[in-house]
Amino acid sequence: MMRREVATHSRPEHGGPHSARGGAAPGVMDFSSSIGPLGPPGPIVAALARGVETALAYPDPDYADLRAAISRARGVGAARLAVGCGATELIHDWCRAFVGAGTRVLVQAPTFSEYAAAARLCGGAVEELAAMELRSSIGEFLSAIPRSGCVLVCRPNNPTGELITRKSVLEIADEAARRGSQVLVDEAFIDFAPRGESVIGEVASRENLYVVHSLTKILGIPGVRVGYGAGSAKTARALRAARVPWGVSGLAQHVAMVAMPMLSSASNSSHVRKTRVACQREKSFLSREIEGLRGHSCIGKSEANFVLVSSGRRRTPTLRDALLKRRILVRDCSSFSDLDSSHIRISVRGRAENEMLLAALRSA
Repeated sequence: MMRREVATHSRPEHGGPHSARGGAAPGVMDFSSSIGPLGPPGPIVAALARGVETALAYPDPDYADLRAAISRARGVGAARLAVGCGATELIHDWCRAFVGAGTRVLVQAPTFSEYAAAARLCGGAVEELAAMELRSSIGEFLSAIPRSGCVLVCRPNNPTGELITRKSVLEIADEAARRGSQVLVDEAFIDFAPRGESVIGEVASRENLYVVHSLTKILGIPGVRVGYGAGSAKTARALRAARVPWGVSGLAQHVAMVAMPMLSSASNSSHVRKTRVACQREKSFLSREIEGLRGHSCIGKSEANFVLVSSGRRRTPTLRDALLKRRILVRDCSSFSDLDSSHIRISVRGRAENEMLLAALRSA
């Protein structure tokens, strides 16, 4: 008999051109995908071109070379690392390891929908704590941490872009440890945060902490599915042993090997720095202009490469559909807890494209 959790599972909605009904038509500008506005740098483009031959052989199922490259770049022992087909696969792998029938799982709301989806698929009982700004409600969040359960935190948060402090993350991990709970911190967007110091180095001293990173967002290559997680050697070893073999293609491993030096904790590449500066500049421009539009406002202080916008009321047709008619695709946030169709998430693009978005918002 099929498990009830599988039979009743509904796949969460996400952004990207395929989120438009029937797919986005040619010429539609995609503001729904949260990726770097500068696109991939030259070395990554070259690696993609050279990587064709990787399809002629099975990829390394242990990702040994890639884990070594990640270890050098992030200063985390290779034995503590697991590699996955994007950060989302790692989140699901972690939930399969720690979430069982009735396990209490705490998440903030709104946040990335895959946390609750992965936990419920494993039979977990998800508890959402409404916290548009976790930074200002850390005490309430600490009190809500379950015993012998799990906590998932997004940093910066998707879709608000809010970045809780390093100190707050460690408080959560330490309180969870006292209660016998595990903590996953998703830092898929941390490379966009100008003051965002990763907590990945803390896994060496906190057995219950697992930190997930994406390799593809800031480099603008979301189709190359690869991410990595860092935790205790015991957790990493178990996750590596239980994963699907060959889940990360040879091409993705090849590109990731080139990417890791660019994402080094010690010295980000010029492309990463330029992307971060461009995002902050254009995000400030977009936020200022949107605040000047009647009925629109930006929610929270985003440290990521996107802004959450409220149009002040529900719309029929939705604001997303009205913009799509103007060849602009944004992320309708009605699938996020505590949000509805009056909320959209807008990813930062170049100035000319951002001005076209603003023109569409004014006329929508």
